[in-house]
Amino acid sequence: MKPLSRVVTAMPRSGIRAVMDLAATREGVIHLEVGEPSFATPAHIVAAACAAAGEGYTRYTANAGLPSLRSAIAERYTALWDRPVTPAQVLVTAGGINALAATALALIEAGDEVLLPDPG
Repeated sequence: MKPLSRVVTAMPRSGIRAVMDLAATREGVIHLEVGEPSFATPAHIVAAACAAAGEGYTRYTANAGLPSLRSAIAERYTALWDRPVTPAQVLVTAGGINALAATALALIEAGDEVLLPDPG
């Protein structure tokens, strides 16, 4: 078998994984490190997901998210904060890291200065 690339073998282990390993050795730890909820998915969400799969929602979606979801988010945002938002201004991501990466790529140019909190 071909060995792993130098890029991969030189990559340091994720700090978050080290924190998770350390937390696993201690009792009473409240896990906030990976955004995993401390409760089971509510039954009505599981039922809705099963119903959607039964209706054929089993394929890849548009990169920005389902149009119906983007419309619902835009309507809710507009209603809650009295700021008009269109579905074209909404991007649905598969998690917080994806949202942060998309935001950074959309706003930051080469040479821009970015301040990051520590820990961050």
